[in-house]
Amino acid sequence: MSRDNPRAVKITQAIIEYIALSDQPLSEVENVGFLHLLHVLEPRYDVPSRRYMTDTELPKLHDSVLTSQWIDESFTPQRAILHAKQFRGSHTSQAIAHVFEEMLQTWGIPKTSVHVVLRDNAKNMSRLEDIQGQLNQPIKRLQQDVQTRWNSTYYMLQSLIEQKRVLGVYVSEHELPDYLTAHQWALMEKTVAILAPFEELTKKVSSYDALASDVVPAVTVLVRLLNRETDEDHGVKTMKATLLAAVKKRFSDVETNPLYFISTILDPRYKDRFFSNNTAPEAKLHLKQELQMMSRAEAEGSRAEAAEPPAKLFLKAQASTSSSLDTVFEEIAKEQPQAAQPLAAGAAIELDTYLGEAPIPREDSPLKYWGVNKISDEESYQQNIEEDVEDKEN
Repeated sequence: MSRDNPRAVKITQAIIEYIALSDQPLSEVENVGFLHLLHVLEPRYDVPSRRYMTDTELPKLHDSVLTSQWIDESFTPQRAILHAKQFRGSHTSQAIAHVFEEMLQTWGIPKTSVHVVLRDNAKNMSRLEDIQGQLNQPIKRLQQDVQTRWNSTYYMLQSLIEQKRVLGVYVSEHELPDYLTAHQWALMEKTVAILAPFEELTKKVSSYDALASDVVPAVTVLVRLLNRETDEDHGVKTMKATLLAAVKKRFSDVETNPLYFISTILDPRYKDRFFSNNTAPEAKLHLKQELQMMSRAEAEGSRAEAAEPPAKLFLKAQASTSSSLDTVFEEIAKEQPQAAQPLAAGAAIELDTYLGEAPIPREDSPLKYWGVNKISDEESYQQNIEEDVEDKEN
């Protein structure tokens, strides 16, 4: 099959696109396995040399396709900026079009390859930057609210408060008829203060190392914060009540979901301190019953062979505080939960001992805690088995 054969041309083009899209080396065309695969698929095709692919096919691909976004081997999106240029002066459509044409010419990108141009539609932004420079403030853009992302409202209000002086100067210089009053600025600051815990907890539970055990405590802390009455509530009581109702409605079933209440109890940072009074005893009772069943099964199995000892659950620590949220977490952690109905079993007794200890600091790792305490004393384990067997016989 000749190189200019239509089918050969398509195969060659597919190979160079495969190398580019998969981030493969050009030496792939010399790979024995790759050559074998192509021979099976099309025995008549003669694979071009590495030099030909480098000198001919790759430049052709560059002339027709240019992208600055890709996904690496771990499926992580990557991106690169091809061109960045400071834009001063009037932001008219003609001026913007001229700058874009210059950038496209620099990279040899034809206009026909450009399908979409995004802009922030903020023609006054450069004038705000001038004022920020005059007031020796960092150059920052105002954030816009996005309806589908609640925290964008928080970011928008926060950016307005940060640029309060800059906006005041801009309004006075341009003699604008309307501007926020002192009362409106105060309401905005109160709103940001109320939304700040939501933002902090959202980032926490959305992080890569978040655990299922973080959900119940987060909801409990939000409910307590929204229930508190302060001297700063004037003008925002309705908003706090609306947020409280929304939190209770959206998370009404988390404390009865085994995934959440078991993981929360077994998290040494939280244990049973963060449940409402009517669900904590039920959650502990459910977990104790599970532990009893596991303990009795291990006791029966131990007559034939030694079983793995259960986790050692003894550790004392005191929580520390670093923010208003941490203060509420510590406050709840120190409260004594409502006692659950006692059960006479070794594992249940050990669970009671574990729950009686103070929670570890919130910033500590619960996984490291269980890594340290995963092996208990053999004598204590044997005693638990004997107690379970005796309880079963009685």
